[in-house]
Amino acid sequence: MIVAFASCIVIAAQGAYVIRTNFITNLRSAPSLDSAVVAKAKAGESLIVIGESDGWLQIAFDKEGAWMASWVDHTVITKDGPFEVTSRFADMTCERGLEWRRDADGVVVYFTDTGCTLTLHPHESVLPAHMREISVEGTKTAVFKVNLALKALKDRAPEWYAYVANAVDKIIGYNLGSNLDVVSGMAYVYPHSATVYISNHAAGVIPKLIGVIVHEACHIYEYRGGLNNLSNTDSEILCHTIELYALEALGFNTGGTEGLIQHFLFQ
Repeated sequence: MIVAFASCIVIAAQGAYVIRTNFITNLRSAPSLDSAVVAKAKAGESLIVIGESDGWLQIAFDKEGAWMASWVDHTVITKDGPFEVTSRFADMTCERGLEWRRDADGVVVYFTDTGCTLTLHPHESVLPAHMREISVEGTKTAVFKVNLALKALKDRAPEWYAYVANAVDKIIGYNLGSNLDVVSGMAYVYPHSATVYISNHAAGVIPKLIGVIVHEACHIYEYRGGLNNLSNTDSEILCHTIELYALEALGFNTGGTEGLIQHFLFQ
C-alpha cells in the first residue's frame, strides 16, 4: 500500500477524498510528466486525494505528497460528504470524516467529527449496571482479564456495561489452537445463545479486550434486530464504530479501531 491506513481514519474530509486506481499508476514528485516517479500505486490500491492542480491529483504520500495524473483511469470512492452510520438499537447518527495534515513526523490522516451523537438506551433490567452479572468461563488468565475489563466498564462507564450486559449472557475465553478456536481470530459470537468467545490473544490488553466485548455485544443486538449476516461490511463498520465510542468513553486510544473501520470502508 502506498498510503497506510493502519492507524486511523473514517471518511470524507473537507478537500480530501479517496480514489481507487484501476491500473498500475505512477506517482510523481510534481504535477508534470517531466518530474520524477517517486512510487507506483498498484491496480486496485486506495489513495487519499488532498488537492488538485491543472489536471493533476495530489496524493497523501510522505511529507509533501505526490502527484498523479487525473486522466489515468481511477474510481472515486468517497467525495463531497461524510460517511453516516446509523444504529438499529441506539439513537445514533454519526458523521465522521477524513482530515489530512502535515506534522513533524510526516503525513497523518485523522478522524474528524461532524456532529456525531450516540445515546444508549439499555433495557431497564440492567440499570443500574451492577444489577446484572455476566458469566465468565474459560482459562484462568482469560477469566481474570475479562473480569477486569467488565469491572472497568462498570466503574468508568456504567452505561456501556449496561449495554453489554443487556446483550451478553456469557463470555468464554479459549486458547488459540484449541477446539474452541473455530475462526482463527480474536473473537466470535453465537448470538442465539448470547455467548461471546474470546481468544487468550485478545485478552492480553484490557483496552483491546473491552473493545472486543463491546463489538461482539453489538453483533448480538444486530442479530436481535433481524440481521442474519453479521460478517458483512455494514455490520462490521457499525460495530467497530460502537466499539470506538465505548473506548472513547473510557478515555482509551482508539487508533486501532479507527483503522479497522478504515479497512472495511476502503479495502
